[in-house]
Amino acid sequence: MRIDRVLLVGLFTCLFLLVGKGYATEEYITPDECIKSSFGEYSYQGYIDPQTITRNWIVLDEYIILVGPSAFELYYKNPKSPCEIPVAVFLVYKGMPMGLSYLYGGDVYLYLFDEGTKCYKGKKLEGEAKDSFKKKFNMVLGLRKI
Repeated sequence: MRIDRVLLVGLFTCLFLLVGKGYATEEYITPDECIKSSFGEYSYQGYIDPQTITRNWIVLDEYIILVGPSAFELYYKNPKSPCEIPVAVFLVYKGMPMGLSYLYGGDVYLYLFDEGTKCYKGKKLEGEAKDSFKKKFNMVLGLRKI
């Protein structure tokens, strides 16, 4: 159990270091206030409620990628095509979606769950972090360029 927590803290530390080094913009995607979800006791920032994705999109079983003993990436594809958000990925830790990333308008957005506020707070990724996520999304979409 301790190793799982250390792994999760390490994953999120890496994400926050990328954000802190200027690879993500400092502004939130939506206003500082989180939008209350109609699906549960949490809120979110961004263009789409995370549960809209998990309830209505297609799980891509071939792209479930383990990133540790209790953590994995779970990819979803939007069933509507063409669409503004074609693909999304959740970082799931012990059954709880702790992070979410997706493409929107050619940009990559990353949202991490803040336990204190019960809100998925996000940033627009830039630089190496953006390129890394875009490569993963390209793989899932079967595209060479986005």
